[in-house]
Amino acid sequence: IETQIGPIYMSYPDDNKIKELLESFTSLEPNYDFESFDLSLHKLWCISDPNDIEIISKQLRSINSLYIADGHHRMGAMNIISQNYKKYGVQSKQNRNCDGVMIAAFPAEQSKIYDYNRVIKDLNGLSETDFLDKLKENFKITLSDSAFKPKSNRQFGMYHHGKWYSLEFIGNIPDENDILSLLDINIINNFCLIPILGIKDINNDERIRFIAGCHGLTALEKKVNENYDSVAFSIFPSHIKEVMRVADNKLTMPPKSTWFDPKPLDGLVVYEFNQEN
Repeated sequence: IETQIGPIYMSYPDDNKIKELLESFTSLEPNYDFESFDLSLHKLWCISDPNDIEIISKQLRSINSLYIADGHHRMGAMNIISQNYKKYGVQSKQNRNCDGVMIAAFPAEQSKIYDYNRVIKDLNGLSETDFLDKLKENFKITLSDSAFKPKSNRQFGMYHHGKWYSLEFIGNIPDENDILSLLDINIINNFCLIPILGIKDINNDERIRFIAGCHGLTALEKKVNENYDSVAFSIFPSHIKEVMRVADNKLTMPPKSTWFDPKPLDGLVVYEFNQEN
């Protein structure tokens, strides 16, 4: 359909000048203001004055890096579309927009990352006692009288057989300079999911499910209670600065490690390839 209906969600380092510029526009009445199906509020200000557009564009061009927070696959697809237009000689005045991509860019301070929690179908053939004994090699385990949501790095919540536990990582990370190994999501991967529960392929193993933190811990309880042998882990969310640091080092965040919310609605703004700019 030669149309992009959902923007690529991006983040950029905080910039006071951009913040002041945007606040000067958002102090006015929005062109669109509504509540979506998920009860999130959406406000849209349309900037059409060429002078205003140039001022904003100039300041945005001063930013060294934009970080893709959500939409990596769409960005890849857009790149393929652009290459195909050029390869097959169909790029013309009518579809010159194929070199562009629609993004929604948020400053780091406004980029909210939720936890992205895990539910494992079973204990990989272990009894509850054996499973807990293996966990104790690298985690301090404390029974909790209520659902446990981690409050800091290296803390995890665990729900199994109707009980909540808090887990505190006490193991040793082989290389403290390896920024990926320091991520909480890789701590639970490398010291529990992979060696104990046998989840070798996070992306494709059918025994693992992912639940965004915006659904709350009750969603984890419900999923585990549907299958008595399941175990769930609540994970402290990554910070946007961690994501930027990983990208700056030309590395990739682990699979299913971030959940950005709320996101701009698909179809709210549409980018057509076959229209002139």
